[in-house]
Amino acid sequence: METVHQLRVSMPDIEPVVWRRLHVCSHTPLSGLHAVIQVAMGWDDAHLYEFGAQGERYGHNGREPSAYTVAQVLPEVGSGAGYVYDFGDHWTRHLTVEKIHRPAANTRYPRCSAGRRACPPEDCGGPLGYERTLRAIRSRKGPRCRELREWGLHT
Repeated sequence: METVHQLRVSMPDIEPVVWRRLHVCSHTPLSGLHAVIQVAMGWDDAHLYEFGAQGERYGHNGREPSAYTVAQVLPEVGSGAGYVYDFGDHWTRHLTVEKIHRPAANTRYPRCSAGRRACPPEDCGGPLGYERTLRAIRSRKGPRCRELREWGLHT
């Protein structure tokens, strides 16, 4: 029987927390889940990544992520995993299985059904760099603000 995993993906290093609720087919490989997270967070898949769950690592310096499915790594409601993207900026996310359900009629998967806050831009320097970016945007002046304008990240 086909099932769907409902996952909460959150970035706990940022306050208030950035999060998304994703629904993916349970047979989705971790490499596919990585691609879904990238789209849901608005990133470009320009860096290495790694999942960690049940004492194992999948991705960079770990097991091959295309060989393991969401159902294998996150087998039940309450299961959790870590996800690191961009080892320079070190963006950390927590994944938690909220629900495992049958696919809804006339619904395409994967899908994002909820979330809060825009994800930080790529290559902004990790959580500390993101805080500096937000301060620069609020101040509307200074060298960081000018740099953001050049990148097209600030009005």
